[in-house]
Order: sequence, then C-alpha cells, then structure tokens
Amino acid sequence: MKAIKSISAVLLASALIFGISSCSNDDDSTDQSSKGTESVSTTGTVTAATTNTSGQRTATLQASNGSYRFTETNPGVSANISYRAVVDESKGGTWTFTEKNAATAKYSGTYKGDISKFGNSEVKLSLTVEKILSNGKLTDVASQKSFDFEATATEFKATVPAVEVKASSNSGKTEGGSSATTPTVTLPESVGTNPFSGKTFTLEGSSSEKMRTWTFTNDAATETYTRIKNNETKTENSIYRYSYDSNQNLLFLSFKSFSGENRGITYSFSSLEEYEEVLRMYSGLSEVELESELAVCANQFATMVVYKYEISGSSISLIDYFYGTLPTTASFRTSDNKTSLKKGEGIWLWPEGSTGNGDGYHCIAPVYNDGTFTGKLSYNNEIIGSIEGTYTTSGKGIKGSGCTITLIFTKLPDSVTEFATDTAYILTN
Repeated sequence: MKAIKSISAVLLASALIFGISSCSNDDDSTDQSSKGTESVSTTGTVTAATTNTSGQRTATLQASNGSYRFTETNPGVSANISYRAVVDESKGGTWTFTEKNAATAKYSGTYKGDISKFGNSEVKLSLTVEKILSNGKLTDVASQKSFDFEATATEFKATVPAVEVKASSNSGKTEGGSSATTPTVTLPESVGTNPFSGKTFTLEGSSSEKMRTWTFTNDAATETYTRIKNNETKTENSIYRYSYDSNQNLLFLSFKSFSGENRGITYSFSSLEEYEEVLRMYSGLSEVELESELAVCANQFATMVVYKYEISGSSISLIDYFYGTLPTTASFRTSDNKTSLKKGEGIWLWPEGSTGNGDGYHCIAPVYNDGTFTGKLSYNNEIIGSIEGTYTTSGKGIKGSGCTITLIFTKLPDSVTEFATDTAYILTN
C-alpha cells in the first residue's frame, strides 16, 4: 500500500514521511530547521481604525503575506505624542497575525501603543508574541518576545521574531495537555482460513531497484519498501493491523505506524503527535503547511485500505477494492472528468480549460463522517475557502465494477463558479 502524498517539498528527503506515497518523487533534500518558527518580515498598507457601537476600537492591516488585527482593550488617556514615533504605553490591547488564506491566526499576543492614529500620523507599537499556532491551536510560546511595529500614515513594517512552542510535560501535546486525536479504523471480522500468517510475499511488479515485500504475523502486516538510487539504499516500513476474507480474496488494512532511514537519520511515527514532532524536527513548514500535513496524516489513519489479492507462491498481487465506505484508496470520477476522487489525493474539481495536471480545485484531505464531508479547498496551492457536503455510495468491487459515489456540495467558495451546490455529482470507478 502506498501512503497519501505529503505536500512538503522541503523535508529531509521526499521519502521522509510519506515517501511511500503514490505520487512521491525521488528527489532528496537535506534542509532542516530547529523546532519552532523562523522570524517573519511583514510590510503592508495602513488603514484607519474603526470603533464599534460598544466604543471598542479595532484595526486590520493587510500585509503581502497575511494580516494583523489589533483590538484596543486599554484606551488610556489623551496624550499629545501622536506625531512622534514613540510608543504610547498608556494605551494597548491584543493583536493577532494570520497568514494569507489561513483560517486560524499564526501568532497572538498583546501590544502597547495607540492604534487610533493609524492613517493619520506616524505610529509606533510594541508587540509581544505570547502564543503561536501549534497542531491547529494557539499555544503558549516557550519565551515571550517583543518587537517594534512602525507605521507611517500609509505603510507599516515589522518583523515577528523567531519563537518556539512551550514544551509540556506530555510529549507531543500542546500546553494544557490537549492534543489532536489520532483516528482509528474498525476492521471487518476475518472470514475463512488465514492465508497470510507467518509468510512473506514480494509484490508483483517489484524490481531489484524498487522492491516491495509484505510480511505477516498473526495480526500485523508490514510493508517494506527498499529502493536503490545513486548507490544509496533506502528502506521504509509501514505497519498495519489486518483482517481478511479468504472466501472473496479480500485483505483489509488499518495503518498503524511508519519508520524509515535516510542518510543515517532514523525517523518514525505512530500517531499525529509523533508525526508533528518529526515534521518540526526535519522540515521548514509554515504553520499553515503543518496543519495541512497533519490533516493528510489523519486521513491516512482514518482510511481502511481494501485489496483484492491473488497469491502465487511467494508473490502477491494487490488490486484496489472499493468496500462502500469513505475515505477510500480507490479512484472515482464523473463521466465528464470534471470531478474526481483520486487515490490518496482527496477531491479534485476541474474547471473548463484545466489540464488535469494539478491545475484544478483541490481538497487534499476531506473529513468524512456518516454521510457528510468537510474540508478546505485550494487553488494553485492557496486555500480559497471551505467545502461541505453529503455523500452516498453504491456497490462494492474493483475498478470497472460500476461502483458509484454521489457527492452533493452544500457549501463552496464564492470563487468556484463552475460547480454548484445542491447538485448531485455521480462518480464511478
């Protein structure tokens, strides 16, 4: 089984985390970064603050890479210092910075200064970073850091300093002990005689340069992928729980853990918490990219993989089999090829003029739950909004057996005009 594709191109190696991906390449990289974030430079335009009916003043300033939002909580007292670029420490409030196209703020904290002068004169604020986005939640930083925010009447500039997430007593968990829940899959009860236990099989189509083997115990299956490139041997192991139906030649798998070795570095994970630790150690991902990676990983744990198998001596062939449930590794598409559910890639919407080579609308890791689905939709690798909908399925079988998935969108971003809500899109395998 090949795992879901990682979106990161800056991991230690393309095979580091989801190198068993159906779409992964063989390029290698040695980029690394320390746990936490690097400093972020921001420049943008100044707009005047506004006051709501309760008398509270707020200001939203746009940068090329995101936006600041200031909320005044201490209006202080009037002071005649508006035309000097100094911090008016009698005033202050809270601030956030949200990256472009992100739904959740990346940084938050408090500030000192007077935002009422935005758009009229020079303003200098002192911002303190107190929290940073981690695993989808704003989490305390290890050490609070302050920085200057300087604005003229029309422009501003500021550099958010590098900060690290505060370590908690529970490894991989955010401050306070909360953490993302790792999905689990309930496998069907086994039927018939176990044809796998105690055996090792070579996957049909393997070569000496790219070898996949499957080794089975009584209750676990290990897929070992060994490849040789530039005289370097790389080995990856994916471990699954499994069950079977030997009457129908079906193998059911539930992803359990992954481990690998690259250029002398060993890495592994068996939960979303551990996966985040590996990403932070060996990648330079932004918090938005990290959130997407964790969603893909969650989808991996949530997917029951089903194969139609054929055994010939020590060789095994595995064909994707749709079992009537989502998520699935089987691929589906509409008759006009404009909507597809691709193996390991989530939902694609292909507008008129697209080539079908990654230039469509993409929901990489939709969340399926009892006939409904939700997710974030991107275009050209930028998130443009959220999608919601319902789904039904019909039939079971391999490709070409006539199985269908019907998607009905109940929510689409406004910019998606070639696809409609409350319309049935019927996909077949």
